Amino acid sequence: MATLLFPVVAAAADAPALLNNRLSALAGAGAVDCGTLALRDDRKAAIACATSNDASAKPFRLALQLPSADSVSWQGAARGANGRLWALFYEADPSGANPTFSSVLCLSLTFAAGDDPIECRPDPGSP
Repeated sequence: MATLLFPVVAAAADAPALLNNRLSALAGAGAVDCGTLALRDDRKAAIACATSNDASAKPFRLALQLPSADSVSWQGAARGANGRLWALFYEADPSGANPTFSSVLCLSLTFAAGDDPIECRPDPGSP
């Protein structure tokens, strides 16, 4: 059986440290980095990486910038070595001040190339 290997897809974007640190902690040290992509980066390889690693139950992390007229907005996804799936959301004013940050434990994740690239089916039993 062939093993798919995905290198770091992109590191050109500077995702907020709060988001990056949490993604790294949730995914774990051995997780595949599927990329940190700015708004206009091609997301196909990063989404393929996340989808493939999720389907094979391998830890991964992914961060994607979202379109927003008046803020800095990012979404992230992680699968930990324990199998837990997470969706993360970050938003701040254009200067990076007044950030809001949340994470949701998910039963499943779905990835797409559009403006809302990460869809989480929330775990109803999570706090």
